[in-house]
Amino acid sequence: MDYKSLFLETKERLIRSQAIIDLDETEVAITAGVREYYENEERLPIPDDLYELLSTLNGLEFRWSDPAQKNLGGYFNFHHVEEFSENDTENKLWADWYEAEDIEEIKTHRIFETFHGSDDYVTINIEADKSYALYYVPEGSVNFGGSKKLNRIPLTIEQYVRIVMGYLGVYSVRHHLHKPDFYANPQKYIPEYEQIQQLIPGFEPPVLSK
Repeated sequence: MDYKSLFLETKERLIRSQAIIDLDETEVAITAGVREYYENEERLPIPDDLYELLSTLNGLEFRWSDPAQKNLGGYFNFHHVEEFSENDTENKLWADWYEAEDIEEIKTHRIFETFHGSDDYVTINIEADKSYALYYVPEGSVNFGGSKKLNRIPLTIEQYVRIVMGYLGVYSVRHHLHKPDFYANPQKYIPEYEQIQQLIPGFEPPVLSK
């Protein structure tokens, strides 16, 4: 999967529609040797799905807005390999006054994408065998046993990126990816849906590929 090409296609789609690119930054894609270093020296397991992303698009900070529709905009805020390795999640996913069991549990999560403008996150929990799961972690959801009740997003990394980019990264979309009904009835959950259709003539919602 060439994530960089997917992103560039999405970016070009926005530019053709007269959207304004407010921020566009990424890091150098990682190589197999860099992956080996992080796995062996930094003890960071990198599943194949994650490596496929990082080896073409290693982190992305991107924001856009529509001058014709003042409340329409979107972003991508995927973390890069160094952020995964540092795993600096204090005062993001947890605080030192949280229950000890919740802190221990949430520390097994790494931030996959930071939400712009809110203290919500999508995390990735990677097991020793490199299997993984994505989770929706809204602000205030972790403490008092919440760390064991987080909403799992039933997507692979590729599916997640395709869906989020397919909706141009609009602000509402990530809050609903854990809901099965979202995929059947996205208009119900995305208030920007009609605005996207105005911005992108012929817009069709992204299809969840297997």
